[in-house]
Parts: sequence; C-alpha cells; structure tokens
Amino acid sequence: MTAVPDGIDRFRRPEYRRLLAAARRSLEHTGGDLGRSVTVASPNEAERKAIIRLTGHYRPPAAGRVAVRLADLDEATRDAIGLTLHDLLAELGAPLANQLAVRAQSAADRGRLADPADVVADDLASRVLVLNLASGGTGLGEWLTGAARYGTPCYVTLHQLTAHPLRIRPGIVFACQRREVVRRAATDLAAASAPLLCAEGRPSAAFRLLAESITNAGGELRYHGDFDWAPVAVAATLIARYQARPWRMSADDYRAGAAGARLALTGAPQPTPWDPGLATAMRQTGLAVPEQSVADQLIGDLRRGG
Repeated sequence: MTAVPDGIDRFRRPEYRRLLAAARRSLEHTGGDLGRSVTVASPNEAERKAIIRLTGHYRPPAAGRVAVRLADLDEATRDAIGLTLHDLLAELGAPLANQLAVRAQSAADRGRLADPADVVADDLASRVLVLNLASGGTGLGEWLTGAARYGTPCYVTLHQLTAHPLRIRPGIVFACQRREVVRRAATDLAAASAPLLCAEGRPSAAFRLLAESITNAGGELRYHGDFDWAPVAVAATLIARYQARPWRMSADDYRAGAAGARLALTGAPQPTPWDPGLATAMRQTGLAVPEQSVADQLIGDLRRGG
C-alpha cells in the first residue's frame, strides 16, 4: 500500500473542496493544462483564508469571486506536501480522466468508421437499433443488459458507444436490414430472442462501430438483408469487413423467397462473392425479395439462437 504523504488530510477539509473540484474539472477538460485559472464564487471566510494560506496572495473579504492560477496551485501543493496538483487530486479521489484524449479518440473513431464522402456530423444522430445485446461495462453496458432482460429493443448512438465502451461477450450476434424484423422478434420472442442488430438500410457509423466491437471480442456476426442489388452490395461489404457469415443469403434461400415475389429488382447487378450462384439466380429471376417477406425463417433462427 502506498504511503499517504504527510499533510494531505488538510486538503480533505471543506474549505478546499470547491477549489479542488474546480481544479479537477479544468484539468480533466483540458488534458492536464496548468496554464489556466479556476475560480471560487462567493467564497466563505474559511475558503478565502485557505486560499490565502495556500497561495500566499491576499484576497479581500468583499471579493465576489476568487481566481487561482493552476500553476500557482500546483507549486503550492508541491511546497506544502511534496505532491503535484495532479497527484494530490488522485490521492483525494480518482486519477484524473483525460477528457481531451477521449474527445480526440471519439473524433478519430468517427473518421475511421466513416465510409468515403460519408461524414459523421453528429454522433447523437448516428445510431443503431439493438435487441437483447447484454454486455459488460458501466453505463451503456448496464442499460443494454437491462433492456435484454425484458426483450426491449433500443437505439444506441455513436456518442454512447464511444463514451461508454462495451465489453461484448463472445457469441453469435445476428444483424438484419429492416427494423420490421426487430419488431417481429421483440413481439414474438422478447427476451428469448438471440441478440440482433439492425442496419436500417445503410449501416451507420454506430452500426459499424458496434459490429467491430462484436468481432474484436471474438463474437460472430451473421447478416441478412433484402435480396435486391443495393442491399446485396451492403451485405458483401459487411461480410468482408467483419468476417460476417451470410444469414440465409444463399441462392437457394433466394429462390425459395422469390417463389411468391412480385417486385422487380432495382439498380445495377452486384457480385455476391459468398455465393456467386446468388447473383446468377437474381439476374435470371429478376425479382426482389424484401427481408420481411421471409421473416418466419429468420424468427425461427433467432428463437434457436444459431
């Protein structure tokens, strides 16, 4: 156990509480910059005298706000107890969080997750629909675990994913294109459904970050989307990027779904490298198969969990 420096208990007294709290907020926000000042508004007499003793600078009783340079405060704590201001705050509470680094990492994550000409302007707008993805971690992990207990779908934003990293448990996680499948799984299976993500058409940065977290944790992603040209291009990208397995996306699955289909394929033909016969069958048949039209089979898989 690390010895507590002599004299540190004085800084636990009420007259230092607001000053040190302001110092912590500033240092965490700026990544430890000592070049700024903090203020104590309307200090009481004990606070005013404590600041005078600590910094050696007189402050009149009528002062409405007392400003203290962090560099002076750092020098004062070094002289008083041999600890830097950073170390003192760590001894009194928890190590300083580097919010500047967190913001920089969040920006880097958004840039890394963005597709070409796909700029994430708002990390609160980028979101992914999730069902039954119980996870470790505080904050978001606790919320997801609670929602999974009741089989309740919920939206997770990119901001939440970067601010509250998840500890994903290895296992199979299904992913679909349309939220109608999530609604059906929540209605029919509730908490008994396997974990399910929804891309809602074009996968967002939030979807991509969550998919990456799942695969990095040793999980296996299985993806299903519409049988149409643009959706199979999305499927090809997700399968390649996350080593995902196609979920009922074979030529045989397509032919079975197309038996009762009426909609024509749209867009330019796309390759289906996981099953080249699928692209051939789609060109020959010329029909699109929306995901919700084969929901019975998907729900059966979600009930069994793989």
